[in-house]
Amino acid sequence: MPDRPIQALTIAVDRPRSLDRAWSPASWLAGSRAALALLYAIPIMFMAGYLFPPINHDVATLIDIARRWIAGERLYAEVIDVNPPLTIILHAIPVLLEHWTGLAATTWWVMLTMAAVVSAALACRQLVALAPYGKGHLARDAVPLVVLFVMAAAQSQEFGQREHFMLLAGIPYALLAGIRAHRRPPHKLALAVAIAAGLGFALKPYFLVIPALIEGYLLLRRGPRAALRDPVPWIIGAWVAVHAGIMLFLTPAYLTYTYPIAVGTYLAIGMGPLDVLFGSAMAATTIALMILTPIAFFLRREPGFATLCLFAVGGVISCVAQGKGWDYHAMPAVSGTIILLAALVVDQLDRWLATAAAAPQRVTALAGSLLALVAYPYFLVNPPFAYQQRYEGSIARQLGDVIAVESPNRRIMALSPGIYPFFPTVEYEKAYLAGRFATMWPIQGLYAECLPNGHLYRDLDTAPAIEKQVFTAVIDDFIKAKPDILFVDRIPGIPRCATEVFDYLAYFSRDPRFAAAMKNYDFAYEFDRYNIWRRKRD
Repeated sequence: MPDRPIQALTIAVDRPRSLDRAWSPASWLAGSRAALALLYAIPIMFMAGYLFPPINHDVATLIDIARRWIAGERLYAEVIDVNPPLTIILHAIPVLLEHWTGLAATTWWVMLTMAAVVSAALACRQLVALAPYGKGHLARDAVPLVVLFVMAAAQSQEFGQREHFMLLAGIPYALLAGIRAHRRPPHKLALAVAIAAGLGFALKPYFLVIPALIEGYLLLRRGPRAALRDPVPWIIGAWVAVHAGIMLFLTPAYLTYTYPIAVGTYLAIGMGPLDVLFGSAMAATTIALMILTPIAFFLRREPGFATLCLFAVGGVISCVAQGKGWDYHAMPAVSGTIILLAALVVDQLDRWLATAAAAPQRVTALAGSLLALVAYPYFLVNPPFAYQQRYEGSIARQLGDVIAVESPNRRIMALSPGIYPFFPTVEYEKAYLAGRFATMWPIQGLYAECLPNGHLYRDLDTAPAIEKQVFTAVIDDFIKAKPDILFVDRIPGIPRCATEVFDYLAYFSRDPRFAAAMKNYDFAYEFDRYNIWRRKRD
């Protein structure tokens, strides 16, 4: 009698299996592949939401700089940014496409980024299948799925940032490096990955620490002879050399004018290394890498895990070197750590699931579960398309209405340390933000610390040469542009060191030319944190 419930339970459990055997293996595999394809399609379809405004403000700024450059303004002289020229060249592509097609450059940039995500994800899928740990059925499907999610859906408002493009180029490179540690990878795939990696790493000098770490690891593992015969580091080095040539011969003003200003001012705006490492953007990643690094190098001893770990560590160093602690600076480190953790977990699951080959639908279920475990907590903190949903009521959208009413010539100027909300609004309104500096970052850097004499402003006669240069440039731009409206930020982004708050209007009004030009403007009203000055109608 006691055996009957057990027998009934055995029949209930075994019956689905007997039904499973009645199905052909092809139908099982087809069903599993279809479900897996749907899992891959979800992050890809998710990216369509990025076509709705707003685009990232830094991306919009770089598109505007490229637009002004193409229109004839001298790069790093009449329009200035701290980014080296390869970044501006890359952002000129959507501007040219806009001229040829009429479709907005911001839309083109999102579509180009989407294409890059899909290409990178396809490359990662091939590379994981070639890796030793990719022989596990779950790793072959689940790791590329997590990579796709990180590249496509997890970037939110930072979609299309420079760090995002480096991530798209860098993760395939890190996966390729794990294969190169064992054997020579397929030539065409390695060539494509190396070319993309060289472009991505050359965008910022900070990024070069990643290939330096990974190639150094491969050099120690394989020896100098194999390293010298490998074309991948030479291709990356060629990109760096090309970029250096562009700076020297095509845009020399970057080295002679912009770079000295950036070193003397921009680098002063920032945080210390420990503040970055344990700040809100990096603390969890810093702690996670302290745990994962010894696992990747000493417990697993698989080069594929080591190269992913070095990518994440290089991302940490890049973030610390930039000294700002911003979320998008932490993107490579955070994303690389998520991918490394997923690869390690999936590899362990594959070791436990020895029968996974006989049941591909189980692999798909596990891959989907892993994706949900990654996506759900992320979306709890970063609700999908929150920026797009809030755009209609945002200060950026209201700024567009102000420009439409107050600026008939679509010419504005801002004395403010912030890019947002002027960008992306300037791009959407087809306005012109006068001035060679998009923000007052040089002034912010010059006054990052209180003056020893306790004064609010430096004396113009004894001020550093860089301050005189920037001071004169801003005034020259204001007088020349004659903007319809001038925005003066009441929050200067400068420490309060005296009894009064740093006032950009008072700072520049010490020059008689600026004071005379301001007589053509009347105070109109306050808008959010800005005082709006309207040019008198002729």
